[in-house]
Formats: sequence, structure tokens, C-alpha cells
Amino acid sequence: MTAAAPTDVCIIIAAKNAADTIARAIASALAEPETAEVVVIDDGSTDDSASVARAADDGTGRLKVVRFEENRGPAAARNHAIAISHSPLIGVLDADDFFFPGRLGQLLSQDGWDFIADNIAFIDAAQAANAHGSIDRFAPS
Repeated sequence: MTAAAPTDVCIIIAAKNAADTIARAIASALAEPETAEVVVIDDGSTDDSASVARAADDGTGRLKVVRFEENRGPAAARNHAIAISHSPLIGVLDADDFFFPGRLGQLLSQDGWDFIADNIAFIDAAQAANAHGSIDRFAPS
């Protein structure tokens, strides 16, 4: 596979009762220059996940939020997000996670892949709010 164009990735986020973390996840995805769109599926949340997600919109028109009235499970939410995506590449982000700056660019810079993944960094929830803004690049040792 050849390298993707700079804005070819759809980030899909399945969310259930994620009002406390969804804005950070969306902001990190929208901050990546390779992100063409972010599709959030609120999977029957009983909190304000959908409205918090909509409020995280950066005004670029790349965010779409769909709400399931009842819980269908994360696989159904992700499958629906993929079905309504317009991008040739898909990235999965959990509603309680976030991307380190530059993550997508680093992944897409690799040659010859059909599927690509990298290491995960575990960060204490109390430190997560500060971690996104203070880490410029994650490089596994």
C-alpha cells in the first residue's frame, strides 16, 4: 500500500456514558492533520455524551455525532461509524482515550502496510488531562 494522503483517515469513536472523557478524545483526533473526519456513535448513553461530543466540534465540519437510542454494543457502534465514513482509512479511538500529537503522521509514514498499529501508553486518569498538552511525541523505547 502506498502512503495515504495527508487527510485520509476517519477516526471512529464508540461512546457509552463517556461525557467525562469524550471531548478530550475528539479534540485529540481533530488535532491530527491526517484526520479527514471523526465519527462518534453514542451507543445509548444515559448521560450527556452526545451533547458533550457535539460541543467538542472545532468548526471544521469534520465531526459527525450519531446517537443510538438504545445500547447496541461497541461492535455495532463501530460498524455503523465505518458504514457512514467517507475516508479510505479507519482509525479506532476509545471514548476514554486520546491520541498523542503526531501519532497518525508517524503511523502513516511507514511503508508497505495493509494494517498498522503501535504500542499503547498507559496514563493514570488523573494525569490524562495534562498529558495530552505536554507530550509532543511518543516514541517507544
